[in-house]
Amino acid sequence: MAREFQLIGYLRLLAEYDVAYLLVGGIGARIQGSATTTQDIDIMPEPSVENLERLARALSDETTEKKEAGATEYQLHALIDPMEFRTADISSFRTRFGVMDVLMELPGVGPFDAVRRNARRYQWETITITVASIDDIITSKETADRAKTAARSMRSTRRGTIFVSTPTRTNYRRAPWIPSRRTTNSDELPWR
Repeated sequence: MAREFQLIGYLRLLAEYDVAYLLVGGIGARIQGSATTTQDIDIMPEPSVENLERLARALSDETTEKKEAGATEYQLHALIDPMEFRTADISSFRTRFGVMDVLMELPGVGPFDAVRRNARRYQWETITITVASIDDIITSKETADRAKTAARSMRSTRRGTIFVSTPTRTNYRRAPWIPSRRTTNSDELPWR
């Protein structure tokens, strides 16, 4: 069953369960000004046992489905074991908020700590969102040989003018990715 992607629902769910994570993939690129589009959320959870338990509780629901590696269909998977995250490169779930991919390592970049080094922080309402750098996201897309056209379009963010948006309640609901400020020097970014 198709479910509409709800980014705000996911952000609130992860905050409610106090899950520490990095936002990677298309949403992470979009927040940083890329023109890519996506209909899922990709996260890298902090790998402690306690944090993976919180993530498993957050995603466990009677309607949650999981797509096993190599499968084409999602199957009902209401109770998630935290160890599932450690046994697959990517765990793909479909919840009431849409599709979420959970990665324990970002291809071509490394594990959580390696990605966190270059990550940027954004504030939306009371939620702090930590996003992998655009360079790390591009590297992961190129390494995984996934969405090569997305990686090429994101590359324009790496060169020239960088567009920066400050997520607020007003512009987030309208369109969180519309730039509200423009800078040509990445050192001027307020989230570094």
